[in-house]
Amino acid sequence: TSILNLSKIDNQDFEKSVFFKNFSNTMRQQHRYSLNHNFSFKEFFSKNIFLKLINETFELQNHKIDIDYYSLIADKLEILNKQGLIKMFCVFDHNDEPINICIFSLVKDFSTFMFSARSKRVDNKNYSGIFLLINTFQYLKLLNVVNVDLEGINSPKRGFYKLGLGGNIKNYFNISLNS
Repeated sequence: TSILNLSKIDNQDFEKSVFFKNFSNTMRQQHRYSLNHNFSFKEFFSKNIFLKLINETFELQNHKIDIDYYSLIADKLEILNKQGLIKMFCVFDHNDEPINICIFSLVKDFSTFMFSARSKRVDNKNYSGIFLLINTFQYLKLLNVVNVDLEGINSPKRGFYKLGLGGNIKNYFNISLNS
């Protein structure tokens, strides 16, 4: 996995922070491009938006979603949100339509990436994803989160993107016992 240290967001001007300077050139450029869009960012929990965007994400990937399974997950996430153990973050486009979400856990000063989803109207050149993550990291820092676990850098389709955010790589081990 990759662990990001939010204490490296050490400057009010995000682009002057050590955190930003640790980004890959691609991520820094995507951030700059994202500022040219009329995006807005909000922290709140919505089962409906979660289910809508997770369904659209599955459609984008040509996979069939088990909506009953994800409805059950949404119910559990709602409980966790009410207990203050997760936060959902959302980016809206210029029409105030939700186009990108992510959900992170909150356990003391540690947070873990759990879910993300995007609208079918969003392509890879829209830059709402980097806008979402940077605003999420800044928000989590305000909540006194020190470290964020990005999870899943071994995923061929997501690992390169997450590594571009400049974290520290940490091994996870899976132990199984044969009885």
